[in-house]
Amino acid sequence: MSEVGPLVLIADDDEDTRKLLRRALERRGFRVESVVDGQALIERIQFDPRPDVVVTDLDMPRLSGLDALPALVQRGIPAIVVSALHPKLNHDLILRKGAAAGAAEAATPAPPVRRTVAAGESLSHGLSAHQLA
Repeated sequence: MSEVGPLVLIADDDEDTRKLLRRALERRGFRVESVVDGQALIERIQFDPRPDVVVTDLDMPRLSGLDALPALVQRGIPAIVVSALHPKLNHDLILRKGAAAGAAEAATPAPPVRRTVAAGESLSHGLSAHQLA
C-alpha cells in the first residue's frame, strides 16, 4: 500500500455508523470521507480525488445506495453495499441493479454481523486484503 492509503467514501444516513466505519478504517491506514445520502454521494464522486471504493448504505433519504449504483458503475468505482435489512432480498436487488448498469462482477453477500463494530473491522480487513490502488 502506498504512503497515503486508499480513499474510502462512506455514504450512510446514520451518523454513528459513519463514525464507527471511519474510525475502523482510519486505524488501518485508509483515508476516509463521508456523506449523508445517495444524492450527496453522486455529487461527491464528480470531483477529485476520486474514491478508490465506496461503502454505501442501501436505504437512505433523497437517493438510496441502490439508486446510486449506476453512477458508480459508470465511473468504474467499486462499491460495497451494506444493509441491516433483508440480506437475501437486498443482495438480489443489488445484483439486478448492478447488472442493469453494466457492472462486470458482483460479490456474494457477507454473513450477517451481530455487532456493528465487527462489521467495521471485517470491512477494513477485506479492503486491506485487496490492496486497493
